[in-house]
Amino acid sequence: MTSPNIFEVKVPEAGESVQEAMIESWLAEEGSQVNLDDPIVELETDKASMELVAEAAGTLKTLVTVGEMVKVGQVIATITQTEGDPDAQGTKNARASTKEPSSEAQDMPTEPPLPDASGTGKAELKAEESAAIQATKNEGVKTAQNKKPVSQPPQQKMITTAAIHGPAVQVLASKHGVHLDSVTSSSGAGGRVQKQDVMNHLKSGVSAESTTSTAPSASALTTHRQSQKQPLSMMRRRIAQRLLSATQNTAMLTTFNEVNMAEILAIRSRHKDAFLKHHGTKLGFMGFFIQASVLALKAFPKINAYIDGDHMISHNYMDIGVAVATDKGLVVPVIQNAESRDIFELESALADLASRARDKKLQIHEMQGGTFTITNGGVFGSLLSTPIINPPQSAILGMHKIEQRPKVMADGSIKAQPMMYLALSYDHRIVDGKEAVQFLVSVKNFLEDPIRLLLKV
Repeated sequence: MTSPNIFEVKVPEAGESVQEAMIESWLAEEGSQVNLDDPIVELETDKASMELVAEAAGTLKTLVTVGEMVKVGQVIATITQTEGDPDAQGTKNARASTKEPSSEAQDMPTEPPLPDASGTGKAELKAEESAAIQATKNEGVKTAQNKKPVSQPPQQKMITTAAIHGPAVQVLASKHGVHLDSVTSSSGAGGRVQKQDVMNHLKSGVSAESTTSTAPSASALTTHRQSQKQPLSMMRRRIAQRLLSATQNTAMLTTFNEVNMAEILAIRSRHKDAFLKHHGTKLGFMGFFIQASVLALKAFPKINAYIDGDHMISHNYMDIGVAVATDKGLVVPVIQNAESRDIFELESALADLASRARDKKLQIHEMQGGTFTITNGGVFGSLLSTPIINPPQSAILGMHKIEQRPKVMADGSIKAQPMMYLALSYDHRIVDGKEAVQFLVSVKNFLEDPIRLLLKV
């Protein structure tokens, strides 16, 4: 057998601002065999999650635990590759042969197992007998020779000692205070109760006390009243820090308006199939909102700027961040140079970024440098909200649920129209109320007359 080759698994660099990460989960177990390019660990930084894959095939040895903080370049695991190693099962068997007998094995009874209906012994009954022997010793109850039924019931409060129920089942029922008479047997009425039947009974939330008293027992209450403490993920900590910073370090104010989405809906209805066929991506709402925001930002450039100490940093470009909800929290991938992109380019870029955000494939640089953000709470049913600014930006546009509401038309008639509330939160230190209101009105006008987006007027 040749000497093993040991490959180190190190924390990779994930951007200049990222110096540490947290072990979110091990995707391969300690001591398991991994193949080349198998995912082995999931790391979480304050901006994104990433998976590391095995750079060699071999046996995995983990050096850090889940939840532990690690530095860039730190070795977190090793993969041992040895030519001529026995197969996994053989190694497992060899390991098992050198292990000391477990306490469970020492406690096993020496008698042969009871035969089942076909005359063959069952390991499950053997384990049940072992548990029963230990339980009856503790209670001072004699067990008849040759596995006869227990001569008298154990002294626990709520247990039946019907001979048809296994000893291990009685021990489990005693531990949780369950009447075996109240447990439904999977084998039918009057049948033998199995351990799984008791577990199903406990999961159903039916306590033993409920069969004899209308008042819930203390044990039943404690069973369902549980608290758990766990650390916040790095991403959630970062989100908390940034949102708290935004509320503490900006003079944030929100202005509202509403937009009639009838024209946008009509365009989507007429052209969505042709758009998908021609461009290979779906026609959504976000492309219209990004284009409307870009044109409004050109008219009101302070909303595209931010404060840096005693200075204002302005931009002649529009990098639009779009909030995307993932199972780990909110991330904001950025569409760079949105002012130079058509709607189909915006929709395609957004679909790609959103997909990779949910799959934890985003790169750090793809979430940096935005000058303005749009968030859509309407996809979750939000009717109205006040979005929080994404620092150091000066404003964020909030979209909401489209809802049919009565609308007074130009001719004075009242019709049900698909209306959406818009919200613009802005930093009042740099943006005056007049500019914020006019910006939102400009976005509204572009959306209600979408041909202006094409003409850019």
